[in-house]
Amino acid sequence: MQRRLAKKRLYRHEAVGIIQHNLLAYNTLRSNPWWQLYIKMKPLLSVSRVAEQEKAKKAAIAAMEAKIATEVSHLLTELIIEKTRSRA
Repeated sequence: MQRRLAKKRLYRHEAVGIIQHNLLAYNTLRSNPWWQLYIKMKPLLSVSRVAEQEKAKKAAIAAMEAKIATEVSHLLTELIIEKTRSRA
């Protein structure tokens, strides 16, 4: 039982050391001016990416609408021609 408790204490001690090491690394990173610039620019990058995707989707929709409009006009002319033939 004492061995288990000793292992548990050792495990906890190692965990505390790892957490302290990570916090120290985070604090040094946080004070780095390049990291601060990255943190400020990160939301802007996602916004520009979304804007580009939105622009591409709008272009695709416009192309589809143009294609559908041409198909509809073609079908309409075919129907008008058929109708005039059937009357004659």
